[in-house]
Amino acid sequence: MKTILYLCYGDGPQIDETRFSLMSAFRFGSPETCDHQFVVYTENPGQFAGLGVKIVELDAATLDAWLGRDGYAHRRKTMTIVNAMRRFPGSVVFVDCDTYFLKPPAALFSKLGHGRTRLHILEGRLIESRNAANRMLSEIVAAHTFFDLNGREFTICPDAAMWNSGVLGIDSRDARLMDETLNLIDQMWPLVKNAPVAIHHVEQFATGYFFGTSQISESHDIVYHYWPESVRLPFRKRLPALLAIAADASPAERGKLIFCERPRTDYLWKLKIGMRTGLRRMGLRVPGIRCSA
Repeated sequence: MKTILYLCYGDGPQIDETRFSLMSAFRFGSPETCDHQFVVYTENPGQFAGLGVKIVELDAATLDAWLGRDGYAHRRKTMTIVNAMRRFPGSVVFVDCDTYFLKPPAALFSKLGHGRTRLHILEGRLIESRNAANRMLSEIVAAHTFFDLNGREFTICPDAAMWNSGVLGIDSRDARLMDETLNLIDQMWPLVKNAPVAIHHVEQFATGYFFGTSQISESHDIVYHYWPESVRLPFRKRLPALLAIAADASPAERGKLIFCERPRTDYLWKLKIGMRTGLRRMGLRVPGIRCSA
């Protein structure tokens, strides 16, 4: 079974973002005709009626339990993937709400299988990024040791890789990687939650750390992840009007119409990201964070 997975909870703009992401996928073909399923974990199933997606309805008790003992919001994402791998055995690809598809979604399942995973993009390393949160995270991991699920102690390099998890693909035969990720999250979050710099991306750091034991493929050429606030916030304001376009048309037709209004970074930003990527491929250490360009 092949599953493309979303988590959408709450009543905010993430609902419109998820619908836009789904429709950007449907412009390549309706969900009824493809060989993979779309599944949305949500407490608002009515928001996705008529889109041909499978719904796993969440209740408040489940969402609260998924926060864990120390109340980490992004732990819910990891728990969604853990749950989905058990419910839908096979290949599972989690996609963040603030995304859209550049290529057919089926492309995500290439290079994915036992021992082969997917993440969105290798942002860089903790120290070279010159990001305050990453530098603080580097100091914290350097000062502590951690334990895997077998009780074995391990340390993390203070300049470890930071992957963006806007796309996260895994085969259910590698479920242990998500179990270890969850275990590391539960050890790291108490250490960082009261740090002087906000560190919210423990989930993606822990995922990248354990996926590093597999063969990781990047996915930025298939899915565009518009997480920077300079791109995301203006687009959120436009989304309600865009989603109202051709409301009676099929999801595939609507996807083609509204895709023309997708959020994009400007030319100079693309050039900057492209140069940074090229220099890193040459083996040079370059400050800054890679993202969709």
